[in-house]
Amino acid sequence: MRKADGTYISVLDHGRIVDLVHNGRVFYVMIMDLKSLQRHYGDCLELVEK
Repeated sequence: MRKADGTYISVLDHGRIVDLVHNGRVFYVMIMDLKSLQRHYGDCLELVEK
């Protein structure tokens, strides 16, 4: 992902489409900083950068 200052960071993303009673069909994406996840979870988290 490109940041406002022009640098890039690696991210992990997960998107879903859900059907909500009041809002209808909604698409959302959760984006997490990969380095922060690796620091927090350590060796338990094995992710491959693309």
